[in-house]
Amino acid sequence: MPDVFLVPFPKQAQSVLSIFEVFNVNIGGLSLPLSCIGLGTFWERMFFTLIFPIALAVFILVGSMMYAFTIRMKTGEKDAKKSLLAGGLLALPKLLLLSFLVFPMVSSTAFQAFSCETFDSGDGSADRSFLLADFAIECGTPEHHDVQNLAWIGILLYPVGISGLYMILFRKANRAILNERPTALSRALGFLTLDFEKEWYAWELFEAS
Repeated sequence: MPDVFLVPFPKQAQSVLSIFEVFNVNIGGLSLPLSCIGLGTFWERMFFTLIFPIALAVFILVGSMMYAFTIRMKTGEKDAKKSLLAGGLLALPKLLLLSFLVFPMVSSTAFQAFSCETFDSGDGSADRSFLLADFAIECGTPEHHDVQNLAWIGILLYPVGISGLYMILFRKANRAILNERPTALSRALGFLTLDFEKEWYAWELFEAS
């Protein structure tokens, strides 16, 4: 076998590449490894990866609604329904940014539950396959089925759910965007639409798909 030599990147290239790590959202790499807080199995890590963005989204939504309700109460507006709507529109740009950042990371984690590696037993017995994301899990076992069931929930919530949400929002803001008559909703969608021509404002949906 020929010798393999590892040639490191120049220091200038390494410094440039390190900048982009800031934009690589990886919940599993925040502060401490998830195993340090008792999340050692792949199922536990995936569960945390799926739930953490949802909890953060609920925090943003509730905080925005409370802020909007407080401001409207000070101005004498007592219509709770309008206050909640204003809070939702205030939170929407932040929620869209959050969904944009976590969408690929959570989706890729969920799809890892279906990738197995088969190994030759070497003793004439049947070959065995293990989950590539966690070789402690043998594919086809009840433990692997539990992982796949959780992965399907993640796929429904993120690749399917976020795409469906984008479709609903784009549909409701369709006329305002195409007629260039901004509404509160179309302005809130600016994070997803402003970089495209108005005829292609929903291109972000195709990219996500």
